[in-house]
Formats: sequence, C-alpha cells, structure tokens
Amino acid sequence: MPMPFPSSPPIDTRNTRWSLIRELTAGASPADSRTQFYELCVRYWPPIQQHIRHCGYDEVASRALSNEFFAYLQSEALARVGRHSRFREFLQHELDAFLVRKRAGGIVATAPGVEQAAPSSEALRQSFALEVIGHSMARLRAEAVEADRAQMFELLERYLSSEAKPDDIENAAKALGAKPLFVTMAIRRLRQRFRLLVDDELARLVTDEVELAEERAAMLGALARA
Repeated sequence: MPMPFPSSPPIDTRNTRWSLIRELTAGASPADSRTQFYELCVRYWPPIQQHIRHCGYDEVASRALSNEFFAYLQSEALARVGRHSRFREFLQHELDAFLVRKRAGGIVATAPGVEQAAPSSEALRQSFALEVIGHSMARLRAEAVEADRAQMFELLERYLSSEAKPDDIENAAKALGAKPLFVTMAIRRLRQRFRLLVDDELARLVTDEVELAEERAAMLGALARA
C-alpha cells in the first residue's frame, strides 16, 4: 500500500510568470517577453471565450473574437503590462476596452434571442476561478498517476470539496485494503496538496504574497457566487 499523499513546501512567488513578464517588458528581451506573455494568455483562453459568450456573442463569434483579442494583446497591449500588478486585472481591463471598441465599430452580439450585455467583471472572475481550479485538479491527478496512486485519487478526489462520512472512509479503506486512519490521513494530505497547487497557479499571476492572498480570496468569493 503506497503512503498517503505527501505534504509539500510553501509556494515561492518571487519568480512568478507574471513578475518575469513585467520585468521583461520593462527593458529585457522583447522576444522572451512576448513568448512568456503568449503562453500565459493561451492558458487562460477559455475564460476569455466564456466571458465573450456571456456578453451575448454566439459560439462562432466568441471564438473568433477571443482569437482576435489575443492578437490584439500581442500587438498593442503588451506595452501596458507594467501598469497592472496582477494578470487577471490586466486581462479584465484590456478585454473591456477591446469589447467597447468592437461595439463602437458595429460588431454586435449574434446569438439568437440573446441581448448584448455590458462587460461583466463578475462573469470573468468566475470563469477565471474555474480555470484555476481546473488546472490545479489536472496537476493533482497527474501527480497521483505518476506516483502510482491513481486508484486512491479516484476514490478520494470527491472529498476535496465535501466532508467524508464515517461510512465513506470505511468503504474507501476496504477498497484500498487499508485502515480508516490511513484514508483519513490521505484525504488530509490530498487537500493540502490541492491547496498548494491552487496557490501555485495563482502565484503565476501576481507579484507578491499579499497579492496572492488577495487573489485567493477573490477566487473563493467568485466560486461562492457562481
């Protein structure tokens, strides 16, 4: 029987992706900054597309506008990165400006029966939060598979967001051929690791520990209102 999921060291935010991008755009290699910037933006393409859908555009139009928005970021917005300490804040500001420009140019919502809505920061926050959770869960699952703990993960992942009842722990223990105490410890370690992976995802998008705590609170608030 493998050991429960291990504990992990705290996240170091001193060299986060967003910090490096801001430093690079301040005077280092433009090619490097564009590459890192592009990789980070592509990672959060789904929340952008969902936000544009929320504004009333249909699937085809929202995808096209999302791609156009990222091209706009690359060509026009990269120079403004330094004005924002958080990636999500930067993305929200630029997306709002982009959609206002599109409306001014006559690009309107095309989804049948759906009224065009004003940009909603709450909708983007919720989509962004779900994307962070999704990336973190995918990393947690990959770690479990790599450590030969896939069965344990499949049995216990539901308890990341809900409490395990005594019967649940007993049943999981029988399935794993382990003692209930082992399962209790495994759930605790799995939750700890998940929280750290979420923090790691968020740390890529801010510049210091204070902002990390604020982004964590904003994410939890957005999920609670979803």
